[in-house]
Amino acid sequence: MEAMSSGLPCISSNLEGVADYLISDQKEGMLFDPGDIYSLSSVICRVLENRKLAKDIGYNAREKIMKFFSIEAIAGQYKKLYSGLL
Repeated sequence: MEAMSSGLPCISSNLEGVADYLISDQKEGMLFDPGDIYSLSSVICRVLENRKLAKDIGYNAREKIMKFFSIEAIAGQYKKLYSGLL
């Protein structure tokens, strides 16, 4: 999430939670199957060789983090939660 908020292109294992909530493959980051070193190598090469892809993924990643995980977004979620409890 830190790298995403900095606008960096993220590469992650395709794990439950990551793929479900944080990274859509080739949109906010690049995913590879856990333990597949060839897939990891391929994804790293794609990001390094394609500057536009890296820039677009980094931009999309930052937008997603700011939309769902910024202090303003989290505070709004807490406010909604507490209002519902009252």
